Amino acid sequence: MGYIISNRMVPMIVLKILWTDSEKDHPISLNQLGKKLMEVFEPTVEYQGKSLGKKIVKIINELNHFFEQIDDYRVEEFSLRIIKVQMKNDKYTHSHCVGYYLEGRMFSDAEIHLLSDGVLYSPGIERRQAGILFEKLSKMSSKYFTNAFDYVKYSDVVNRTNNDEVFRNIEVIATGIKKSCRISFCYGNREQEVQVSPYYLVICIGNYYLLCNKSGRNDISHYRVDRIKNIELLCESSNPIDSLKELNESRFDVENYIKQHPRMSTGELVRVALLVMDEYMEAVRMEFFIEYICKINEQQHLVRIKATRTAICNWVINMTGKVLIKDDYGYGVKELLCQKAREIIEAYE
Repeated sequence: MGYIISNRMVPMIVLKILWTDSEKDHPISLNQLGKKLMEVFEPTVEYQGKSLGKKIVKIINELNHFFEQIDDYRVEEFSLRIIKVQMKNDKYTHSHCVGYYLEGRMFSDAEIHLLSDGVLYSPGIERRQAGILFEKLSKMSSKYFTNAFDYVKYSDVVNRTNNDEVFRNIEVIATGIKKSCRISFCYGNREQEVQVSPYYLVICIGNYYLLCNKSGRNDISHYRVDRIKNIELLCESSNPIDSLKELNESRFDVENYIKQHPRMSTGELVRVALLVMDEYMEAVRMEFFIEYICKINEQQHLVRIKATRTAICNWVINMTGKVLIKDDYGYGVKELLCQKAREIIEAYE
């Protein structure tokens, strides 16, 4: 027998049992439902003996009636129903009994699995916190969910952050953005405090980044949230983003900023003109902010991009033989590439 509990809680206990212990391919019998109910419920007279099964059936019917009554207030895809089926009787061979299962959960097992993969491949989430999220997601399905994807193998290993304050960092930053308040923090291994006016949170390759204005500067900078420590919300008002001189009186476009800082790279923004073969144009579009495109012939395009010098150099090195810098507009990108090439040759000669 279980512990004493109010009769009013019995419908919720029945629903919880159906949620965790049943699905279409694994219905639960009335007898099993009764046993599991008794594990947590000390029955009164009306729940004893043969009346137990009748009482559970009545509760199931009442729950279904309740689900029907709130149809107008539910998300369309989230339509709970308790389905009655005939199932194999475990007690007697060649016989059947009445069983039930819950259908209409908000997320299917496949959707929960995709959400779990999102957590798995987010290096900005610390290991313990990732485990907690996995557990919460798995509770959105039945106990059979964990066995449903045993055949899936993962080829990549994620190097996770060891900062267990990431979620608190996000909450403080979000509050600062909402209330237009400055925040302070220490970054990386530095002990010196940084004060910033927070504007946006963006996600890039599984990591959160804070887009902000550092006190005393007139430009936008970004910080990786999992490298932020000792964050605090300040009482001082943020510096309005439209007041920054870097914007040259134009409105800040966060999507352009992300494209101009591929993989959230840092450094000076420069322009270069690239000669790109037609088959590699999609790669350029995916990686960079494009200012101008001109098709030279059937095979080549002239493309002007704007991005950090670091991002352009690293990308062009990886795409050697496929793209060519036609003009660097005096930013010295060609010279920097030649220097890197000489260093590579000297290292491997």
